[in-house]
Amino acid sequence: MWHRGDSHKFVVIMPLSFCDTATSQIPVEGDSQLTSSNSESLSSLVHRARMTHVWSQEQLAQMAGISLRTVQRIESGQACSAESIKALASVLEMDASRLQDAAPAFSNGRLHFGLSADIALYSGIVLCLPALLFVGINLAFYEMGVVQLAVVIDSSFWDTATANTAAGVIVLGGPLLAGILNLPHLLSLQLRRDSSCSPDATVINGLVVHRKRGQWLLFSLCIVLLGIMVIYGAVENLGHLLDDLAA
Repeated sequence: MWHRGDSHKFVVIMPLSFCDTATSQIPVEGDSQLTSSNSESLSSLVHRARMTHVWSQEQLAQMAGISLRTVQRIESGQACSAESIKALASVLEMDASRLQDAAPAFSNGRLHFGLSADIALYSGIVLCLPALLFVGINLAFYEMGVVQLAVVIDSSFWDTATANTAAGVIVLGGPLLAGILNLPHLLSLQLRRDSSCSPDATVINGLVVHRKRGQWLLFSLCIVLLGIMVIYGAVENLGHLLDDLAA
C-alpha cells in the first residue's frame, strides 16, 4: 500500500486531520497549519486558489470543464485524474506539475475491500447478530437472572449450537470481520506524490479520521462483543482449571 521510492526510504509526515464524508476542513492562507507551499496538499492548493478568485465550487467546475463532484472530491483530499489536474491548473493559472506533485497517490475512499460505506455497515450489522444474540442471552440469564431464558439455555438446540466449532467461529469471527470491513471507512492515510524527494516518492500527508457515526457505533460494538467473549472465555477456562487443581 505504501510506495517505495528509488532511495528505498519512506518520507513520513503525520499531521492529524478530521474530515466529514462530504467535506473536509481545508486550511486557508494564514492558517497556522500551513508550513510551506511545498508541503501543501492538492486539496489545500485548489481550495485556496478558488477562494482567491472568489469562485464557488460550481463555478470552478464549469470553467474547468469537469464535474462538480470531481471538484468536491479533490477538495476533500481524494485522488483525481491527471486530466482534471491539468484542467484546474489552466483555469487557476497554476503550475500543473506542482499540482500533480501535491495530488494524493490514490483515493482515500476507494481502498475499502470493494464495499461502499453503507454496504460495509449493513454487512457488519448482520455479521454481529450471532455474537450479539449469544452474548445477550448469556448475560441476561447468568448475570441478570432472567430465568425466562432457561427454556433457551436448557434446550438441545442451544447445547448443539454452543458446542459446535463452526458456530464458535461464526460468533467470534462475525464481529472481527465486521470491524475489518468498516475500519477503512473510519481511518485512512492521506498520501501525495513529492518529486522533490525522489521521482517516485510518496509522502504520508496525514491520518484522516472520518466522522461516520454509524460505522463508529458498529466498530465500538465489535470491540465490546469481542472483549466480552474473550473475558468470558478466559474466566470460564480459569474456573475449570482451578476446579481441576482442587480435585
